[in-house]
Amino acid sequence: QSKTATESGAPYALYGDNAGNYNAWTPALGSYTLKGTPYTGSGGSGTAGSFLSVGFTVVNNTAAATTARSREGAAGTEARRVGGLQVTAYPNPTPGRISLRFSEPVDGSISYSLYAANGKRLLAARQALPQPVREVGIDLGAYGLANGVYYLAVESRQRRRTLRIVIGDR
Repeated sequence: QSKTATESGAPYALYGDNAGNYNAWTPALGSYTLKGTPYTGSGGSGTAGSFLSVGFTVVNNTAAATTARSREGAAGTEARRVGGLQVTAYPNPTPGRISLRFSEPVDGSISYSLYAANGKRLLAARQALPQPVREVGIDLGAYGLANGVYYLAVESRQRRRTLRIVIGDR
């Protein structure tokens, strides 16, 4: 199965969206590679930037562990995932400071990376957790970010979740 799509604004969705609500797609069982390439101009025009690709497998077993392989350009990373991390961010939109609320206590540490809508990583940090917690605060306002849409990837104990964050007027 092959699909090519061009998106000129966030959120970026393979099968498009309607005001941020993603259009449905039910993939057939099998292995897939999703590749995204940013361009300096709209509609896929201008100079191509570094691509990001994510490989995934669709199986008929919701309890199965999956392996996600991510590559940025020629550099690659691999992460094993067993179930997703359940986390929400509020307030969203935010003037800068957000709270991450986890569905279950997390311990050890969390790491997070913030990405611009074009996929560029803007910051990465790790926060030690001396005891199990259900909520963690992050002050994104300290980074001088412009108002707009960002994506916050949160990871704890090899479980990862990416959240759409809107930074509004301060």
